[in-house]
Parts: sequence; structure tokens; C-alpha cells
Amino acid sequence: MILAFLGFWGCTGGGGGDLNQTQTVYRNEAVEQLFLIYLNADNNLDPFADQDLDEIAQVSFPPSVKVVVLVDRLGNGVGYVYETNEFGKLELVRTVAEPNMGDPKTLISFVVNEWPKYPNATAHLIFWNHGTGWRSSLSTDYRAASYDETPYDLLYTYELREALDQIRQFLNKTFATISFDECLMGNLEVFYAVYPFADYLIASEQLEPGDGWNYQSVFSKFLSYLGTYNASFAFAKAVVDAYAEYDGNYAMSLTMAAVPSEAVPILVEAVDELAKLYLGNPTLDPAYRNARDNTPVIDDYQLADLYHFAKNLNGSVNSTAPERITATVESLYRFTNDENYQGISIYFPNDPALADQAYFCNASNPCDGYYNPFADTFWDEFLKTFLGL
Repeated sequence: MILAFLGFWGCTGGGGGDLNQTQTVYRNEAVEQLFLIYLNADNNLDPFADQDLDEIAQVSFPPSVKVVVLVDRLGNGVGYVYETNEFGKLELVRTVAEPNMGDPKTLISFVVNEWPKYPNATAHLIFWNHGTGWRSSLSTDYRAASYDETPYDLLYTYELREALDQIRQFLNKTFATISFDECLMGNLEVFYAVYPFADYLIASEQLEPGDGWNYQSVFSKFLSYLGTYNASFAFAKAVVDAYAEYDGNYAMSLTMAAVPSEAVPILVEAVDELAKLYLGNPTLDPAYRNARDNTPVIDDYQLADLYHFAKNLNGSVNSTAPERITATVESLYRFTNDENYQGISIYFPNDPALADQAYFCNASNPCDGYYNPFADTFWDEFLKTFLGL
């Protein structure tokens, strides 16, 4: 079944050889922690790819840690695979045919070819690209985790969810961490789509600087934390701690949160409860509008800070849902330099003209094949009623 996804992975240069030979040569049972980085620079972030690869190359990794990076660059016509070598240093090992990083088959192929080479390894998956969380109706793009200009394609969140599910079925494994070195992916809808597939989810609620993470700092901290913490939390903590070092370097709001997978259904259940309370009691409308009006929002994307919405609503509803939301967010290992943004957003336009109709497409009623996984909840029905749609 896996073989259906292996076509793109044949080498066009570098290592050469067929798939079976590659698997034999690179198999390494000593590897305990495997980092798979899906680095899509086939867009206007291309200038930052070299910087981040150089940052990884500054780290000397022990034999127990392996890094494999699939890289797509702007206008090069090929893809590149970098790996840490026997000395623990990152190097280019081969080129591959131009990968479409917006195609879920590319992600599946990358993971199911690389992870089995290291049978004792726990794997961490990192997405490097533009992130969109949920955009407003001013954008024609649905939310996506990977944007590839050659060919023009986006890895939509529902495709990401389906790809991760297929990887789990193929390998009978889930990831230690799934991380987004991308803007705006610290979003409840995104976390809901991917939480079944990892122990920790790591993302920024806010926009990120163009150069994203400092990978030298992230991996150096991770190596120092191993042995003190389990590997999942060690990496989550390393990302947050390294990101906190940016404080004062950029004139922008900075956030980074490490969300354990078990926190996501707690938050979703509480949000669902708030949605159903509103739908069942129209007299609550003024309280919800007041709470929304006083909640910080990333305006261009209509992403409201979930913590502040719940805090503002607390005491106005006969439910513990607001307290469960605020307590769960407060329990996260996170960094913010702006009190207005506490680590997780939710799509919440307050103007029907800004509502993205794609948000209301569900798996049973997709829009041109697209659907919103979060439409499993009552939040989309709540928004329709709240906005008078």
C-alpha cells in the first residue's frame, strides 16, 4: 500500500540508487530521535531557507538524533534532501525530482520512506512555510499548511489531516511532536485537525518573523534537555524557550505555545458547549457580542484570542466552559510578549462581510472538494447565527 506513494522519491542526483538500496544504506538502529523537516521554500520565503539550514548545520548531533530535511526552493526545478551524517553534521545527500509540497502525497512519501529507516526512532515532524490559520474573506486562499509556487498548490488543513491519518495507518505510529514554523498556526481549528497524530503540537498564534525559528538555538536546547524531560516535552520546551529569546529583537507581538494533545479535546468540548448555549438561548447574544468586542483579534485574519474571549464571557453564562478554557490555556508551556495574545486563536469574525464561506464546508457537504474539519463542532453553526448568515 505504501508503494503507491513512492514515485516522487526516486533520486535524480546525489545518492543515486533505487528505493530499496537507499533504505538499506541509511538504516540506523541507533537513532532514537528522528526530525523530519518539510521545508517548503518554493515561494517568497526562499531567501530564509539557507539561513535555517545553516543554523541546523551549526549543531553537532549525537548518533541517537537524526535530522532529515526535504527542501523545495524557488525556481530550481529540483528538490533537495539534507541529512545529518555519521559525524552529526547536516549535509546535502541527494536531489529529487521537483516536489509538489502542496500535495499530501509528497508529505506521505517523505515520511513513509524516511521513518522506517530508523526503526527505534521516535519522530518529530516540522512544517516550514507560510501558515494561514484562517484568513478573512479578503483572501481567496483557504487555510493551508504549505504553499508551493511550482506548481501552484496548497496543502490544505483537511489534506494535512488525511495525510497524517494515512501515515498512522501505514506505519502504525504517531509523532512525538508536530510543529509549525509558520505564521498563525496556533489556532484551535488547526490543532483540532492534527491533535490525534502527536503528543505535542507547537505553533505561534501570532505572525512569525520572516526568518522564523532559530534552529541552532532550538536543537541545542533540545539536546541539553534530553535526559531531564521526555523527548516530546524536551523539544516542545526547546522551541518555546528559543523563541522567547527573540523578545526585544522584533517590533511585533510574539507567541509560541506547546499544546499537549490531551488539551485539545478539552478546549474543543468547552468551545462546543459555548456554541450550543448560544444557539439554545438567544438572550445570551448581548453577552457574546460584548465578549467578542473586547477580545483582541488579529484583524486581517479574523482570529480572536480564545483565552480572552472565554475570560470576557465568564460570569455571563451558566457554564464552567469559560473557566475550563482559561485554565487549560494557562496550563500550557508557552511564551508571549503581548498580554493580548495568550497562545491559541479561534476564527471569529464579527462582520458577515468578512465571513469566509469555506469555513462552513464540512466533510458531508464539501465545497469543490474542500472542507473544514472543525465543522465537526457547533462553532460554525454558532457563527452563522451570530453573523445572521
